Amino acid sequence: MIGQRPLEGLVDARLQLHWAAQVLARFGDARVEARADYSHSALTWDPGRACLRGELDPSGRRLELHPVDLVLRMSGPGGASAEFGLQGRSLGGAFSWLASLPGEEGRLELGEPDVPFHPVSTGAAFDPDIRDVAELAAWFHEEHTALERVRKVHLSASPV
Repeated sequence: MIGQRPLEGLVDARLQLHWAAQVLARFGDARVEARADYSHSALTWDPGRACLRGELDPSGRRLELHPVDLVLRMSGPGGASAEFGLQGRSLGGAFSWLASLPGEEGRLELGEPDVPFHPVSTGAAFDPDIRDVAELAAWFHEEHTALERVRKVHLSASPV
């Protein structure tokens, strides 16, 4: 149920997820054909898989962030997948995992995203309360549902 978790924990979990999402955004920047509106690095909510996901790269791979279990998952053609659990691990570790996957051409760098500071941005381990992350995932799902209703009326709107 939404609204049952203390605000402080939700803020911390949201910041950690925001930093984790930078891995997906950098993958989009580097591996998906660039678009003028930067949508190649945007994330959408997949309600069926309960995850944030980036765009497909030219080889048919897609990087996802599953908030409830705090896992990055690379899915590919034919059902191939690899995953990296973020709990207790660093953002640098996530980028190293991504660089180690078949088909990757060198390590992606974080750059300087316009994201509020959190210690995970400078090497601290991800450690959100999983109950807070689960509530945020429920929020993402509810927001997706509401925005999809609006998008169905405005056919030129971008995906949610």
